[in-house]
Amino acid sequence: MDKNQQQRKEEETKRLMQFVNDNNLWVDNINIELYISEGAEQKVYLKDSSTVLKLNDSIYYATWIDYFHNLLLNNLFFPDTAYKLLGFYNHLDVT
Repeated sequence: MDKNQQQRKEEETKRLMQFVNDNNLWVDNINIELYISEGAEQKVYLKDSSTVLKLNDSIYYATWIDYFHNLLLNNLFFPDTAYKLLGFYNHLDVT
């Protein structure tokens, strides 16, 4: 990502975090001890016997809107394994 794209994404991230704060969209009940695996862009945690939680940092997307569009396209093309966006998690708040 070039410097301008990086700066735009950083600004977009700030606006997104403000939106999440304003609308109480933070998810804070992820048990990080139930870690399963990770790939380049996401970490996977067990939620219950049939559900996993994926935390994605959008590293492969120039903007967050690109990431959200990707989720929509995934759900359109692969409805049997559709994602449900539950909210946002800030790993920097974990101590």
